[in-house]
Amino acid sequence: MLLSHDKEKLSQQTNTLEEPMKPSDIVKDTYVLEFLGIQPNDSFYESDLEQALIDHLQAFLLELGNGFSFVAR
Repeated sequence: MLLSHDKEKLSQQTNTLEEPMKPSDIVKDTYVLEFLGIQPNDSFYESDLEQALIDHLQAFLLELGNGFSFVAR
């Protein structure tokens, strides 16, 4: 959500919920994830973040060599 350029659209989506959310309800902690190389865009989804993390985790485990395995999501 933080990488999304269209803050107004995100605000509208969160305000259409039965109980409006405050920013502190959405973003609990901040994380620095530049190493993922995700480009900012208008609509950034959690699934994009999940896929980038899994891709980097898989590459990291392959670099560790024998004895490590990436079994499933």
